[in-house]
Amino acid sequence: QHLNIQLTHYRAAQLEHVHLSHVFARMGHSQSAIRHANIIPVVSARMRCQIVCRLSEATHALRHGDLDRAEELVSQGMDLVHRAISCGAFIDPWNILGFDAQFSLFPALENSVHDHRAVELISLIDSVFSLFAEIWREAAAGDDAAISQRIDQQFHATANWWRQFASHEVSSVEAADPLETYRAARHVAEALNLWHKGGASSGDIGFWAPHAEIFDSPRAYALVIEALLQRSDWVASMSLLIHWLGESGRVALEQGTSSWYQLARHWLLIVVNDADQQDSEGQPGAWLLVRKFSDYLEANAGDYWHVPRFHGGGLSD
Repeated sequence: QHLNIQLTHYRAAQLEHVHLSHVFARMGHSQSAIRHANIIPVVSARMRCQIVCRLSEATHALRHGDLDRAEELVSQGMDLVHRAISCGAFIDPWNILGFDAQFSLFPALENSVHDHRAVELISLIDSVFSLFAEIWREAAAGDDAAISQRIDQQFHATANWWRQFASHEVSSVEAADPLETYRAARHVAEALNLWHKGGASSGDIGFWAPHAEIFDSPRAYALVIEALLQRSDWVASMSLLIHWLGESGRVALEQGTSSWYQLARHWLLIVVNDADQQDSEGQPGAWLLVRKFSDYLEANAGDYWHVPRFHGGGLSD
């Protein structure tokens, strides 16, 4: 009993340092993150912390327009992923398909538990793909052909490598087809490059009409809407949100990190905040846009617009 208590305390202390290292890594405090990770005598935790640090630094570099540095850091993070898999620090990706992302305690399936290591690896790979797509998007919007070509090659090679493990075919985990993610990023990058060369005018809804074929996945919608939001193009981003909602029967509203609900909430918060600033200057135009957004939602949401009603126990309303 005393041994079990001591092991529990030891495990709790390790989890505390793991969690703190990830928090510091996401905040961009790499030294503090690595200091907490190095306390843990577990290789997987230390390597995962280093990867998260690289990806967080890449995100920071991307936000400041340093695409070369962001590209370098993402490549370093992916190299660490390969090393961690090779040395056994991370789960063998074939286990996701072979064991249905389950960890077998005994031969019987009912005595298996969900293998959290599979979820962690899928999450890291999704983060890498998201950064590849964001760097490619920014490079294309800025007409940087050199970075676009390098990201295209790295993204395609990484997607082909990851797809062989078929994690997107396993129902017990949530993972997108990596080649679909790559194709969505490529189509979006091509469209944004044309948008940039055409003048990148704000509110130009007509530009996106001929490119409707690129919106064949949640990731494609999310990449374009995020790019438009970063450029404060409220009208075009609203139109694409409504277009996505109208295509919900063909394209899911949520898949992995791509979520219509989160983007719509983000759009609304930004526009409302902008409306508060404009109201102080006597220009309430943004509130009219919010009202128009609500009208479009009611007209295009279909069954999503109606709040479900639940009846329990035979009670009447």
